[in-house]
Amino acid sequence: MSKFIYGIIILTLFVAISSFLVISSFNKITSKSSLSRSLRVVSVVRKRQKDQLGDIDDIIIKFSSPLAIGNLLPRLSVPIKGSWSQKTPTTLEFKPDDPDGVLSKERVVIPAGIRSQNGAQLKNRVEKKIKMGSSKVLRLQESLADMGYLPVRFTKSSIARKKQVSLAKSSSIGKFHWRWQNTFGPLKQQWKAGVYNFMTKGAVMSFERTHSMIVNSTLSSTLYSAIEKAKDAGSKDPDKYGYVFVDEKEPETLKVYENNKLVYSSLANTGMDNSTPIGTWPIYLRNLSQTLRGTYPNGTPYVIPNVRYINYFNGNFAVHGFIRSSYGWPQSAGCVELPEAAASKVWNYLHYGTLVTVAKN
Repeated sequence: MSKFIYGIIILTLFVAISSFLVISSFNKITSKSSLSRSLRVVSVVRKRQKDQLGDIDDIIIKFSSPLAIGNLLPRLSVPIKGSWSQKTPTTLEFKPDDPDGVLSKERVVIPAGIRSQNGAQLKNRVEKKIKMGSSKVLRLQESLADMGYLPVRFTKSSIARKKQVSLAKSSSIGKFHWRWQNTFGPLKQQWKAGVYNFMTKGAVMSFERTHSMIVNSTLSSTLYSAIEKAKDAGSKDPDKYGYVFVDEKEPETLKVYENNKLVYSSLANTGMDNSTPIGTWPIYLRNLSQTLRGTYPNGTPYVIPNVRYINYFNGNFAVHGFIRSSYGWPQSAGCVELPEAAASKVWNYLHYGTLVTVAKN
């Protein structure tokens, strides 16, 4: 009896140990299988490409396995117009539609759930910091600064001077500096190296006006060529660098600066019900006299003939003369109004491309 019981115990232990080994082996196989079915991000890199006007940056994301069709797409923390495409079975590539103005610290966000062809998924979201850029805009700014169309100057590094690096054919080697000490704060806020923002657009518009070109600030190979030729010929901006600052703090004022010095100040009126936009734009259209048509903030239409000294800076918003009994508080339909005598003087300081900043209090 004892031998029989002993045999059963031995047999039971043998079955238990065998079962344990089988289960352990199965778990290992399952674990390896799960690991092999886990999709991973191998790398996120910036790839510099060349076009006829300069260098642009694409983003290349490489995965551990070929991707399925119809996947979720990554996104950029700072939106840039462009498109994602699957260049190879294991890579996604982002190409900007217009590289001009692209120079920002980006965060590429790759969402969880992206699938591979074998059914594996990216389990966790992946984020990668990366810097996008375009050398075209930097070179444009260097040339405009050299000719005096910007409130900054560009100084080549000692390496660039020794090697005689041509900025028209290579990336920037040097630094931008303000042309004047204690540059007016609101003006300083408008500058951003490598970005085709309103300050650089204004400089381009000023260049176009000076050289009898169509003033539209549209970047093209023709414009780039004209700017480089003018710089090489030693051309300089014939005007001082102008800037207009409209302060909505009552009494409302308009101030004109030339080469960072205040040259004129006047009381002004902005729009009722906060109808004047806040921000900075370059003057893009000027008329000595015009009939203005539009609607007041309350919806009432108006037609006002012979409005004088009109400087449009944002859509239908303009700085112009207008006769009223008083100035210094919001009472216009949205434009910045000046007494006619003041508007006449301001007209002579301004030109196409002059920046106008409207600041709230």
